Amino acid sequence: MAKSLIALAAGAAVVASAIAAVSHTGATGVVLQRMEAMSEMSASMRVLGPMMQGRTDWNADALRAAAELIAGHGAEMTELFPEGTGGAPSRATPAVWSEWDEFARLADLLKAASTALAASADQGMVAGDAESSSLAGELSAGTRAATEALLAQLPNGELFRLVNQTCSGCHSKYRGRRN
Repeated sequence: MAKSLIALAAGAAVVASAIAAVSHTGATGVVLQRMEAMSEMSASMRVLGPMMQGRTDWNADALRAAAELIAGHGAEMTELFPEGTGGAPSRATPAVWSEWDEFARLADLLKAASTALAASADQGMVAGDAESSSLAGELSAGTRAATEALLAQLPNGELFRLVNQTCSGCHSKYRGRRN
């Protein structure tokens, strides 16, 4: 089963690369680098989602690798968006730079939540409850700081939800339509 999940992850990476090749036409430099990072994170989420939803068998190694990849890109996220790198072919909206503090907070949250998710891989799937869901909501909204200690209290089901919400929240605020 581990081999099939690794094959699934590899297949998702190939599909992401093919999509990226088409959608990244004309991108160079840091814009291309961030587009590739986004494609890699998307492929990782396609590995994590079915596992966290119980649609595929649990694979701690695959979960850890996918979450660590996302955390690594979260750590470099603000470096991938230097001022002046908006406009086609990038889908980054001007709000990235006009709301820089919020953008940076979401990048930090992505890194921290993904790191905590990777650390939880050996626990197997652990669903959340109302209290952990409420805490995750506060962390997502920015009303509580995402400290390592707080994130360690969350079950990995909530950590995955937090990672997913962080990606979605950032995209809804800072990613424009396809060119």
